Amino acid sequence: MSDSSQWAIVWVDLAQGPIELDALREATAALDEVGAILAMREEVSGVQSFTSAESPTQRPRLCVYTRPDGIETLHAVVSGLLDSFGLTGSTHAEVRDDEEWKDAWKAFYKPLTFGEHQLLLRPSWIERQPGDPELEVVIDPGRAFGTGLHQTTQLCLHRLCALARHGLSPASVFDLGCGSGVLSMAAARLFDSAARMLAVDIDPEATDTTVENIEDAGLTDRIQVTTGVLEALPTENFDLVVANIRPVVLIPAAPLLRERLAPGATLTVSGILGEELDSVWQAYEAAGFELDTRAGGGRRHLDTWSALDLVLP
Repeated sequence: MSDSSQWAIVWVDLAQGPIELDALREATAALDEVGAILAMREEVSGVQSFTSAESPTQRPRLCVYTRPDGIETLHAVVSGLLDSFGLTGSTHAEVRDDEEWKDAWKAFYKPLTFGEHQLLLRPSWIERQPGDPELEVVIDPGRAFGTGLHQTTQLCLHRLCALARHGLSPASVFDLGCGSGVLSMAAARLFDSAARMLAVDIDPEATDTTVENIEDAGLTDRIQVTTGVLEALPTENFDLVVANIRPVVLIPAAPLLRERLAPGATLTVSGILGEELDSVWQAYEAAGFELDTRAGGGRRHLDTWSALDLVLP
């Protein structure tokens, strides 16, 4: 058991040696994608990329903020990701207990506004400002991914806001892979108070964090939280589903999600890198879904990440 006052950093460095400038640019882009995937992990509180403007040939590096008990897992995960992106590199870790490093991750989090000034997402240590949207979700980074900072979560939040502006009034909402519960809480703010909401994650730490967050937000009477896999859930008919999960889970989940959506229901799947989008779409098209182009939906992109907005005819 690690000391709760300690904080840890895992540095990710590319191998040294001669390299052409174009190859270095490709490696830098690939390392950015590695960092984005790491930022989605439960044991990661933030990822910072370092590049040198003064020396364009200097290797970039990643600084991954975590807990001491997450170091061993991250070493293995980073090694696999570097291999999958064709990168050669190494990792080393530091464990710190000084206040400067312990609080450094807070610099990654700032207030974000979604939709047409509909929804504010902010950490508790930043106060509301004049002119902020009336609707807000206050959430601090916890043990589970999902503060709203990551592009995949932002894609889902923008879609929820767009559907609310479009007049959608779902009777039931399903947040699959709820992480910290931010999407469930946003839906509770945006949609009718009578809507039934279910937040599910396979990771008990994620659902524990979700329960804590919805209690802090006063939303325990709105959102039911369950730990488990999709296959074990009842085949209920939901009107709106958001699933912010990687394609390794999304693709086989397509027919299972179809069984849990009401006719005419809308589904947004995120957590998809751009080059993975066609494979995910093929799986959902085969399961009977169509692209949902209402309210600007369909295929949407943010940086290197993508989301699909779907409807069940």
